Amino acid sequence: MLNLTQDQLKKYFTGFSNAYASKILKFGKYKLLYDYQDKEFLKKIADLTERKIPSDFKFIFNPIYEQFSDSLYNLLKNFNDQEVTDFFNYVFEHSRIKHSDKLNIQESRAITTIDKDGKYKFDIEVPNITSVDILAAEIIHELTHFSSFIYNSNKEDALEYSEVLSMFFEYLMYEELLKEKGKDTFISNRISMLRENFKEMKENLHYAINPSYLEINPEVYTNVLASDLTYIESLEYVLGLIERREDDKRAVNNSIKDILTGKSTCIDEREKLDIETSNYKKLKKMIKM
Repeated sequence: MLNLTQDQLKKYFTGFSNAYASKILKFGKYKLLYDYQDKEFLKKIADLTERKIPSDFKFIFNPIYEQFSDSLYNLLKNFNDQEVTDFFNYVFEHSRIKHSDKLNIQESRAITTIDKDGKYKFDIEVPNITSVDILAAEIIHELTHFSSFIYNSNKEDALEYSEVLSMFFEYLMYEELLKEKGKDTFISNRISMLRENFKEMKENLHYAINPSYLEINPEVYTNVLASDLTYIESLEYVLGLIERREDDKRAVNNSIKDILTGKSTCIDEREKLDIETSNYKKLKKMIKM
């Protein structure tokens, strides 16, 4: 992105900010955890993105030999909550899953539309691959995102936590498919993906920290940076959930159920489960920052 002209960069940041505000913030009932114009906060995040992720964290995938529906059934059986089971059965039944040659192995997309009868239609695009664990993880990740359309909640949650539920069920799918290897595979894949995330955020911070370069309202960078931070902040949260779940599985499952069904928020459950994300301690420890 640094190769774009000044005018192109202005259009990019302004266009992204406007689109994000109308498509994500307006309909998602989100608020921001941080002040993205605060210089100390920007420096803190800039320092984070300067760290090099060790080569030990690689994107890996493993062959699997069962249908996604069977894996989902077993995952939900182990989760053991009827409301969660009902949700996933409903969205899976009403989803159209398509394989696309335009997506690489780390990409997937979810699109929600409303038909003429006012009913939701869920479309999921995944890479054109079969019989690997990442495919099942991507499908359940996107299915989880549909919860905001199924449950009408008046509670406002943090934008930076908007990937928490999807990442958590992604982790559970790896655990279901790979058993004792599931946790390490989830962590290796997710931290590996942070390399590109750090790179992109570092570039965007370059302009946010030096607003005179493009001479646009510094507020424009807020949505861009919040979008970048979502994956970092959500992963830190999920690492906390995984750790907490090892001590009290039922408490974490109940919190997840309440967030998924709109009864609570990630912000509220963070307090109950004593999860802290703003210092990135778990991520720093893992990549030895």
